[in-house]
Amino acid sequence: MRSTCVFLLATGAHAFSTKPPSCKTIAELVTETDALSTLLAAVGAADAGILAALSDPDATLTVFAPTVDAFAALPEGALDNLLLSENQAVLTSILQKHVLASVVPAAAALGLQNAAVVTLNGEEITVDGSTGAVLVTPTIIGGPATVVLAD
Repeated sequence: MRSTCVFLLATGAHAFSTKPPSCKTIAELVTETDALSTLLAAVGAADAGILAALSDPDATLTVFAPTVDAFAALPEGALDNLLLSENQAVLTSILQKHVLASVVPAAAALGLQNAAVVTLNGEEITVDGSTGAVLVTPTIIGGPATVVLAD
């Protein structure tokens, strides 16, 4: 099963999706992107440190942002369960798994072949651009996630 994600990165005071630097933070871009509305709700329910990191204009991050479709692929009730306050630590860890503390532009990601990268929660994920699309594994639902919109 494949899920989809949006590839956002921030370098210093600039965050970009498909346009040149707009001086927006990743949090601002997530707020403005309808396909990331569920992610916005999850960030709001997670530890405040996630929102602070994504709102930091000086952050140097890459985010593999799950789309509404990716969240819809979760088993029924899983998202509602994760959004409960008693599951904040688990949700925070899952969201940290989608963030790199470094910048990996889409052009560079397309040149990677099964590259292991460490996420903010300390886990390794694999980024592979060798097929002409950027795939990220593992995902919560299994199978690779395909980047559908890149920096």
